[in-house]
Amino acid sequence: MNGTTGGGMMWFVADVTVKAAVILALAGVVTAALRRGPAAARHWTWVLAVVGVLVLPLAGLVTPDVQVAVPGWTAAPEPGTATEARPTEGRATPTPWVPSQASIRTVTADPAGGERSASGAARVASMSVGRADDPVTASRAGPDRGNGGVPWVLLLSGLWGSGAVALLVRLVASHRALRTVEVRADVLSDPGVRALSSMLAGELGIRRRVRLLEGSPDAMPMSWGVIRPAILLPAGAEGWPRSRLAAVLLHELAHVRRWDCLSQAAAEIAVAIHWMNPLAWYAAHRLRVEREHACDDAVLQRGARATAYATELVRLAREFRPAGAGASAAMATSGPSHLRARVAALLDAGRPRALGRRGALAGAAMAGAAVMLLSSVTPARAGAPVPSSEEAARPETVRMASTIAGPGASGSGRTALNAGATDLRDAAIASTLPQETSCGMAQDGWESTSVQSRDDERITMEWSRPGCTVEVRIDGDVEFTDDFRDIARLASGGSFRIEEDDDGTERWLEITPGSGGRPEYEYRVDRDARPFDAAARAWYEGMLLQTFRRSGIAAEERVAALLRTGGQAAVMREIDQIRSDHVFARYVEELILQADLTEQEAVRLVETASERVESDHYTAQILLALADRHLTSDQGVDAFLRATRTLESDHYRAQVLSHALERRELERDQVLELVRAVNGMESDHYTAEVLGSVAQRYFLDEEMRQPYLQAVMTVESDHYKAQLLQSLLDRGDLSAQETAVVLEAVGQMESDHYKAEILKAFGRDLEGDQIPAYLDLARSVESDHYRSEILLEMASRELTDAQRVETIQAVEIMESDHYKAAVLEEIIRSTPERDGPVYDALVEAMGSIESRHYRGQIAELLLPR
Repeated sequence: MNGTTGGGMMWFVADVTVKAAVILALAGVVTAALRRGPAAARHWTWVLAVVGVLVLPLAGLVTPDVQVAVPGWTAAPEPGTATEARPTEGRATPTPWVPSQASIRTVTADPAGGERSASGAARVASMSVGRADDPVTASRAGPDRGNGGVPWVLLLSGLWGSGAVALLVRLVASHRALRTVEVRADVLSDPGVRALSSMLAGELGIRRRVRLLEGSPDAMPMSWGVIRPAILLPAGAEGWPRSRLAAVLLHELAHVRRWDCLSQAAAEIAVAIHWMNPLAWYAAHRLRVEREHACDDAVLQRGARATAYATELVRLAREFRPAGAGASAAMATSGPSHLRARVAALLDAGRPRALGRRGALAGAAMAGAAVMLLSSVTPARAGAPVPSSEEAARPETVRMASTIAGPGASGSGRTALNAGATDLRDAAIASTLPQETSCGMAQDGWESTSVQSRDDERITMEWSRPGCTVEVRIDGDVEFTDDFRDIARLASGGSFRIEEDDDGTERWLEITPGSGGRPEYEYRVDRDARPFDAAARAWYEGMLLQTFRRSGIAAEERVAALLRTGGQAAVMREIDQIRSDHVFARYVEELILQADLTEQEAVRLVETASERVESDHYTAQILLALADRHLTSDQGVDAFLRATRTLESDHYRAQVLSHALERRELERDQVLELVRAVNGMESDHYTAEVLGSVAQRYFLDEEMRQPYLQAVMTVESDHYKAQLLQSLLDRGDLSAQETAVVLEAVGQMESDHYKAEILKAFGRDLEGDQIPAYLDLARSVESDHYRSEILLEMASRELTDAQRVETIQAVEIMESDHYKAAVLEEIIRSTPERDGPVYDALVEAMGSIESRHYRGQIAELLLPR
């Protein structure tokens, strides 16, 4: 390896390593900011970072090269570029380090104004850090070789390669260990467990077939696999209580739904490539931690009680052995590692549990943009023109700086401008608010908000962002004044406390009950007692208002008071100031219950909820409340159905749509809109649930059946698809085009059982030109048992000779002589003639029967009577 090749390669490796460290460090900062957010958001951040690290070298191939001058760090020169050193006065300027090459022509400016050149090994030392005439620098070896004459590039490459190969071998060994576990495990055949797993997988929208395996009695429940996922349960799991079994299956199915095996494999590959970077190890570690938290959250989202589930995790960790050699490739339900942190997170009632699809897409878009931007940036290459000190001091540069700063000198101009802005800001605040304000009163920009309640006796709230943290704690019963600007009365032993840290300035207020429960105030600033004057009260009132808006406390009473004083407009103005989905939903529900809304106002609430609320849970909560009281006009129904399409969760969308079907009779166009809303759902279970209700309640004319059939075609489960098709066939009025669509849907089925059920029902009403397609589907049924049922249905119909011949030919390809004989007997009994094409086809089919017994039966029936 020559100097240019080695140096360039090492520069590329160093460049990728540094940028990967930047990506991982940014991910660490983002997840730290999300420490009170959903675990799924933190996991997704680390997944994006790991993927970004892996695609970083490829991204550099497609992004433009943007060179940025970095002081003290100059990239390797482009091959064939001369390195020019500017003359300076007084002392020599050190030449930045660049990889050397004997054949590079180095051009150095002569102080007298000329140039001199040198080539060959003797000039290599002049390209190292320092002056060419420096005896220490000149005595050093070239940067490509160590003391023994071995290229240092090869030494570093060998060291890195050894570590990478060792880690990749470990990863492969982990997968092989899992393969051994899979081979030794039995297929779990308990019908109850399999039914529960299938139901939960349907609720989670999992389309891949999940295999259930049974391991040893002490095997820890775990899952693995990307294309063919598998869940391992210990022997005897079918005897577990249903709550425990459901929790374990939900946890492992959540791993499958989130593709955690794939993301963890990507992290392990990133560690193997960047094993010298401790941030890569940290990222893989955090991926493992956050994926478990995220799956725990998924269990709670499906209705599990946090305390019961936490207890089950502790029991599992005690009763079953860890995953062992395959741990890095599998996802275990529980284990001693990080168990305490998982239990603490489960019991944190104020922690959000879900990451919306829009948030995930936004994060992916920002991560992609960051990787593309970072991959395009490189330090300026050696030989690029660098301004001298004289150039940097040119008058044009000074004039530009003066223009930016404003008239006058640079520093004083900016100070005066900022001072003016401060004065204007204070004047604006003084005209609308009491003089005392603080960071905690801001509406937006908060990175973390939490509300916790303990036995309805204590409520703790906290909201924070860089430079500002607020904590509010309420103990016991508190009664507020009618205008909600103060506390009217506190229960004995109760208290109300506000603490705020405003960039180092600490404010503290504690309100305790005095005589008759009336409030007494203790106010401090930076731990010093201060009088509770007008400025302190202004701060208190602002913080109390934020407490209402962030916690939902006294929502019912506040909505009633706002309706009395300002009507619905006052409530809507207050709702516009609320940022929490939970509190927003509380206020909207109270407005729906307490106010007599017009249809236009109800429509506006529906539209506002679908735009403002990210959580499907709270959006559905609002829509259900509206459906109970205001789903009365076509305009309201149309807005309601449009809003349901914003719900990403199939569970909540199905819940809302089913509720709409129960509340009122929908118009034809509204039924069409409802079916279109179903068409975007992924869960076969919920799709079938809603479509089945539609088919039961409404007559589906020809125009309505088209979108209905399109929705049916999106169902992958043969069980649910057969149910929906059967509901159409029961009506018996399908057109030829619709029949073709139904036959196409049957052709997509894999289950012979469900194919046979639909085809048997279909066979009673077939038109003549549909029979060939019908028989083609019958031939696609692999089971002779089910194929014979279909053909027997055909044989019992009035058929033409040509159709009978086609049916006989479908019998011939069957393997079972028993089922062949059964179908042929039915055809012979319905065919009185003993000559002609049908008779010839029967004789030929008889020849395909190998069994003497069955062949004799058919021969006897074929004899002339």
